[in-house]
Amino acid sequence: MGGGFKQRLLALKRETHALYLAARHPGTPWYAKLFVAGIVAYALSPIDLIPDFIPILGYLDDLVLIPLGIVVAVKLVPPDVLAECRARAAEAAVDGKPVSRVAAAVIVIIWIAMAVAVAFALGIAPAHAQDRAAVLKAVAADIEKLKADYPQLRDFSVATNFRAEPLGIYYAFRTHAPARTGGWTSGVPNPDADGVWFDIDLHDPESTLQKHTQPMTTARLCLGESRVSFLMLEGRETRSLYGPIWNALAKQGARECAR
Repeated sequence: MGGGFKQRLLALKRETHALYLAARHPGTPWYAKLFVAGIVAYALSPIDLIPDFIPILGYLDDLVLIPLGIVVAVKLVPPDVLAECRARAAEAAVDGKPVSRVAAAVIVIIWIAMAVAVAFALGIAPAHAQDRAAVLKAVAADIEKLKADYPQLRDFSVATNFRAEPLGIYYAFRTHAPARTGGWTSGVPNPDADGVWFDIDLHDPESTLQKHTQPMTTARLCLGESRVSFLMLEGRETRSLYGPIWNALAKQGARECAR
């Protein structure tokens, strides 16, 4: 039994080499070349799409996908071309089969793409790789969930208070015109005793806008390569929203800036 399996394995290797030659043969139709080249590139790749260390699935490509692909590829190659390439493959068998490094590179790229997709799905993608609008929209969605516990958020909604241009989250509830006493608070709505006002955005660290250069929080906040602007004024009779909103930002990856 062992000898028979070994012979079949050697035959499969020779057939793969023959198809490798057929993919380069001028007598092979273009559509066959495309399919054959794909099968051969994967078969000759030193890296498997499904790593062998994965139980059962790791051998799926070696035992099922590649042999099935080779069967289909053989049917696409003209018989005379295939016979010629098989003869050349048999003569070159002593030199070993070629290796497709291009296919290996493609497989590595597929692995990386899958890892990034999973990271995004789990919410653990690096902050600088995330879309700023998507991040702020997620923050706004978490703020909207706080409405049941914070009456001052009664009128807040993602649809109304998240804006794409200029990008940010803006909300004012029961506010009045500020007293002209200087400082950034004199340029924004001031809350009544039961009101609140806040403005959140993500921006480049090099921004020179006034609200991005004022000391608005106790610490500079960063989210990946973006700087976080979190400006808020709260009425004296309200339950503070600073902690919950900070948590919503932290959930998306906001941290105190390293410098």
